[in-house]
Amino acid sequence: MRVIAGIHKGTRIDSTSGKWMRPTTDRVRETLFSCLAEEVLETDVLDLFAGSGSLGIEALSRGARSVCFVDRSKQAETVIGRNIRKIGATAVIYRMTVEKYVRIAMKKGLDFDLVFSDPPYFQNVLYPFLSDNLAQLVKPGGQIIWESSSRTGSPQINGMETCHERIIGEIRLTFFRRNGR
Repeated sequence: MRVIAGIHKGTRIDSTSGKWMRPTTDRVRETLFSCLAEEVLETDVLDLFAGSGSLGIEALSRGARSVCFVDRSKQAETVIGRNIRKIGATAVIYRMTVEKYVRIAMKKGLDFDLVFSDPPYFQNVLYPFLSDNLAQLVKPGGQIIWESSSRTGSPQINGMETCHERIIGEIRLTFFRRNGR
């Protein structure tokens, strides 16, 4: 994998491996960030189910102000840390479940301009929790980009408006926006 664009364009980043790991491909990241265009500049980003951190690292390369990575895997934490060091950036990495992080962030009143959510496709245990609570972490006018299987229905997030979707092979990217600005 490599960084697609921005100040770290072309930098190779390490990937995670394992049964539930599914790194976002270059093609999907390129589509996602083409849809966002300049909306990444000077944003605070939350990368949930971060894996290798490729989405957050791409955002940093394209001018995001800050990125917070969340993944429960020790391997993911190690790989994200290594990738952050490769690009000479700083970021916060939380090794915990997404549910725990979201609960803590809601209590602290944290909010973000962009939230990337790439949960395991066929483990929908967290979907109702995220659907009900994730919008609380998004600033007015902010976005959630949800990666899912194109073989399943479109996700819905309470408090968020679906802007558009992109299908890239087996992948569905759903873009949500929180009203306001």
